[in-house]
Amino acid sequence: MKLVPLLVVMGTSLASACQAGADEIRVVTEVSSGSESDSAAHVDPGPDVELAIARSVPLMQASMETWVQEVSCLSCHHQGLGSMAVSLARERGFEIDHPALDEQARRMAQLPPELFVSVLQGDFSLNTGFTLSYLLLGRAAAGYPRNDTTDAMAYNLAGGQSDRGAWRTESHRPPLEDSPVTATALSARALALFGPDGRSQETEERLRRARAWLERVDPHSNEERAMKLLGLGWTGASQQAIRKAADDLSSQQRPDGGWAQIATIESDAYATGQALVSLQQFGGLSVASAAYRSGTRFLLETQLEDGSWRVETRRRSPGLPYFESGFPHQLHQFISFAGTAWATMALCLTIEPGPSEIFVGPRPPREAGDRFAADAGMQPVHSVAAYGTPDTCVASWRTNRARPTPAALAG
Repeated sequence: MKLVPLLVVMGTSLASACQAGADEIRVVTEVSSGSESDSAAHVDPGPDVELAIARSVPLMQASMETWVQEVSCLSCHHQGLGSMAVSLARERGFEIDHPALDEQARRMAQLPPELFVSVLQGDFSLNTGFTLSYLLLGRAAAGYPRNDTTDAMAYNLAGGQSDRGAWRTESHRPPLEDSPVTATALSARALALFGPDGRSQETEERLRRARAWLERVDPHSNEERAMKLLGLGWTGASQQAIRKAADDLSSQQRPDGGWAQIATIESDAYATGQALVSLQQFGGLSVASAAYRSGTRFLLETQLEDGSWRVETRRRSPGLPYFESGFPHQLHQFISFAGTAWATMALCLTIEPGPSEIFVGPRPPREAGDRFAADAGMQPVHSVAAYGTPDTCVASWRTNRARPTPAALAG
């Protein structure tokens, strides 16, 4: 294709940390997904799709930069979901602003020392099951490695899982940040990608419990149906469970080709893009199918000239006050950005059909020479208790038990 311009503290003792497995986390980070026909057939998406992506990506990247200039926090939609969408466009051969994406990824794992400690103590932000998860997924999508900071973020995230296996929601800003189904699916994926090496066995167990909870849950909105399907794929559920979730989501497509967030409102880009991506990555829906083509047509017909898709806000709690982020639609701009991200990803999947590393890619490598934890004042015994390996646990225990010899005292 021609390039188009463009510590919650878990109360984990030193002893329990020792029990964590030393092997690389054996979780589902690479799975067989996408339709079989996608992997075998070439589908020409046409110039309209390429033009739509070429319009939306620069708009998103400009707004992502404005966001970090205007506020001190990072967002699920602009930084997390935005980085996923821009990275998928890059993966499918589109020109993007590479330095801008790199800067966003760097910021997603950049903490001052005092905030690093707060993350370990479970005091980071409201709704960490969404915030931390989307930031970690965005960082992975941009191709950045694991480090001390992502270890701390994953440790914080793990502490938010309930005994039932789910992550709860603490605010209600539908559809993006409202459902425990979303929080559970995203958190499971984030732990699979970024769970500390020394907690591999614990991470496996957390993913198992998340999978079991997702299999039981009865979704009531498009967000929950799509996120259940993604979550089942990310946690390695059975094909029978995945097929059932995919059929449920597929059945909600409307005659206009789109999906709606809930039954009482019209189809929109957020629900449609999210449904198409989920079904293509894990539900076996080919981009050459009538259903996907109908969804693509809906997205092309509803995109605005400025490159955005307008999505009406439904949030029921104040959240972050609105400000001008450089994205259109004023009061509706934050969710419209998220809708534009999902729509862009759905269109990108038609360029080179098949699985995307953004959704099924492997666990990122570990960054070499990272000393942020030590520079932030974290002692080795703290690291062991938080996310150490059995070897470091034993070494720390032996060191702390050692007593100075009389000769050393005399010297």
